[in-house]
Amino acid sequence: MLIGTSHYTDGRLTQLPAVRQNLGDLAAVFTDPAHGIVSREHCLTLADESDVRRLGGRIRAAASEAEDLFLVYYAGHGLVGSRRHELYLALPDSEWEAPEFTAMEYDKLRGAVLDSPARNKVVILDCCFSGRAVGDLMADPDTAVLGQLDVNGSYVLTSAQGNQVALKLPGEEHTAFSGRLIRLLREGASDGPELLTLDFLYQRLRHTMQAEKLSVPSRRALQSAGLIALAPNRAAGRPIDPIRSPEPFRTTGLRWDVDRSSRGNDEGAYVTFEARHRSYWVLTFLTSLLGLLAVLLAFTAELPTFAKIAFGVGAAVCLALTFGYVQMARAPVRLEIGTRGVQLFARSGTTWIPWSVIGAIDIEQVNGSPHVVVWLEEADIFPDSDIFGGGAQFMPKHGAIALCSISILRARRHEIAKALRGYGGQHVKRRNM
Repeated sequence: MLIGTSHYTDGRLTQLPAVRQNLGDLAAVFTDPAHGIVSREHCLTLADESDVRRLGGRIRAAASEAEDLFLVYYAGHGLVGSRRHELYLALPDSEWEAPEFTAMEYDKLRGAVLDSPARNKVVILDCCFSGRAVGDLMADPDTAVLGQLDVNGSYVLTSAQGNQVALKLPGEEHTAFSGRLIRLLREGASDGPELLTLDFLYQRLRHTMQAEKLSVPSRRALQSAGLIALAPNRAAGRPIDPIRSPEPFRTTGLRWDVDRSSRGNDEGAYVTFEARHRSYWVLTFLTSLLGLLAVLLAFTAELPTFAKIAFGVGAAVCLALTFGYVQMARAPVRLEIGTRGVQLFARSGTTWIPWSVIGAIDIEQVNGSPHVVVWLEEADIFPDSDIFGGGAQFMPKHGAIALCSISILRARRHEIAKALRGYGGQHVKRRNM
């Protein structure tokens, strides 16, 4: 669904004739018989729709009919209004000072996308955020506005981070962001993968626009949505192995910095899976409750001495468990999978493993629970146990490391497998365990 506003009645909103060119060319790319992702009848284009109610009805209808992919693109002016500084998408009759009654509230669009039964959901916004509107926020302006954009399990891509947005450059037929996006989709990238995924498009657009001193795109990606492909790469002669430049040697003799504290993957070129930290708070409550009960029974109940000793030991165990769960809840595990490698951020430290040193990686059962398992020559440098630290553990029998348990992450097994295969390529293969 492609939406755009090029004409405005409010004199304070500049006219954007390039938006119509955006809509036409994007529709042509997405519905191309040889390289498109949808048929013409499934690509709806709405230009200069001024009736908010009618526009909302069209969005809801399209959202309810989508099955595999529901993509919404908007180009025009982005307005920030009301005391809550909510984002509004300008329509032809929108008022710059009071968009609440004349513009499309982004939260309404977001709700329609959330309600869609489509398996994959994408929102692309090519619009500006007014610096005057968000300048008084106590929070960072980018975070304050972009925080409204998240769509659960999906991908949101915006044309800018802040309020310095160049929508149209002299001599160009498209707006700056959409023009470069269209060029990528049309021409591809010779050094890119076979499929142009959202993460690859974001990374390339960010690099290009930053080099041209234009506004830098932002994104919000939840789970493995960054692997959604918008087009085949027309310039790709063969699959490109995303293995990266050699990592520097450490003074310890290792081929890479395994304890690297900074992010190993390039910005925007990875997906993140976070732990279910709330479950640790629940476990903290339960173990502390059991510990308190054990203490009461050990010191107040009329029980044999051996029973009191047993309850005392139980109370000590519960105390230790409570302490461990509190630490895990305060610093939950985070797994990142990207173009350069796999990185685990745990309480006991950071583990960075670039693809160039990985012999194999897959999801295997370890002690009855699915884990991301990595085979590499230096596997024995990792500890044999790290219960409360949540870090990687060496498995001597298999010559591999159990990097992270999937059961503690807010993601399903197939989502992590999809990310591993999307970024790891030939390194994702099964070994006998």
